[in-house]
Amino acid sequence: MSDTLPHIVAPERPKYWADDRGGQLAAAVLHYVRRQELTVREVWLLTAYLRQWVDSPVWDLDPHLGDGGRAELADLRKLTKGARTQRVIDECVARLVDLGMDPL
Repeated sequence: MSDTLPHIVAPERPKYWADDRGGQLAAAVLHYVRRQELTVREVWLLTAYLRQWVDSPVWDLDPHLGDGGRAELADLRKLTKGARTQRVIDECVARLVDLGMDPL
């Protein structure tokens, strides 16, 4: 019998915007929450951020999600992937919050 623990693979949690060391994402989030007009670059940054958030495999392990929640998550992943405007980002954030996954 081996004295070593088995290798446990745990899904990585999504990265939080406030941990951004470069500052560009943090600035984009602050512009967004202040309802300032976003640049094309800020929309791109927010979309990338939301995608890594919603695509995290940790959400797939939520035992309270249920079949309806899993369908909503799959739909939200598609919506987030195609987010190219502030309006779509608004919808993504609102739906994430409704699912209990507040990225902001």
